[in-house]
Amino acid sequence: MLPGELGYFKEPSLVSTVLGFCVAISVYDPIAKTGGLNHYLLPEEEGNHPGGKFGTYAIKALVKEAMLNGALPSRLVAGVYGGANTKAKELLRQLKIPVRHADVGGPLARRITLNTQTGQVESMKMQPSQEQVALREKPQRKARNKLGVLVVDDSSMVRNIVTRAI
Repeated sequence: MLPGELGYFKEPSLVSTVLGFCVAISVYDPIAKTGGLNHYLLPEEEGNHPGGKFGTYAIKALVKEAMLNGALPSRLVAGVYGGANTKAKELLRQLKIPVRHADVGGPLARRITLNTQTGQVESMKMQPSQEQVALREKPQRKARNKLGVLVVDDSSMVRNIVTRAI
């Protein structure tokens, strides 16, 4: 499943996604033995642009999809995975869907796999490759070297903001 996508499945399926700082929500109906997963990037909708990449939309859309496939909201249980998004748990609580499992936060990416027949979710942390580690260390080495920056703008407020940011 790619960022911004969701799916709910009546047939037994294994559904996977890979998360960095994004969030995935799994929902499962243990009586119907059906389940689904979403993968979103940001916690809240921005302006009038709802869609699957926003958690407030993606969670409600996943629950709606579950209901369209015969699940009852009162039977759903959820899991929250990936970035440390506490808004997901809050929204699920408002929808009266208990969170039975969470694996959030930390620096490592995760591969999430949902078995839609059993509701089991495997959350496997992925170790960075040697190349990724080297790329992370490169900016740290540069940060040790002093660097001069000249901030030029006709507004003193903008100069102060940029200077503080640097």
